[in-house]
Amino acid sequence: LGGVSLLSAGVGLLPGAGLIYFTLGLPGSTGRAAILKIALLALAFLLLAAGVLFAGYFMVRFIPAPFFLASGEQGGVLRSAARSVRATKGFCGELFTMALSFIPCTLLLIFIAPAVFVLPYEWAAFGLFSRFLADRLSREEAAGHARDAG
Repeated sequence: LGGVSLLSAGVGLLPGAGLIYFTLGLPGSTGRAAILKIALLALAFLLLAAGVLFAGYFMVRFIPAPFFLASGEQGGVLRSAARSVRATKGFCGELFTMALSFIPCTLLLIFIAPAVFVLPYEWAAFGLFSRFLADRLSREEAAGHARDAG
């Protein structure tokens, strides 16, 4: 999951980082060249922000995976990740909003001591949401098996 996280962050940040690299290599630093560089750098930072949002929105699909793995189901990491993607279908927006709501609490981690309160609260919230998604997915799978049998 860490590799998928790094890959999605890399893909999301690549356009903005590439534009910054290109812009810094442009000649001239006065007049129209300076205005062009400033405009391109502003666009690059917008692309970086959009890339971070894209990577975050993509990665919320995998938030329940560690909880599914810890529940003791057979199949390992890949099955937990696949189940996580199926479970979050239709709920990515809610999960993304929930992850964004923890940004102010996460900023408190700069002071180290709040980690005792912030991290357990954050993981408990994600765990409860993952439990909701797992129960919903189990009901859908049971209904699908009942339809197939009937």
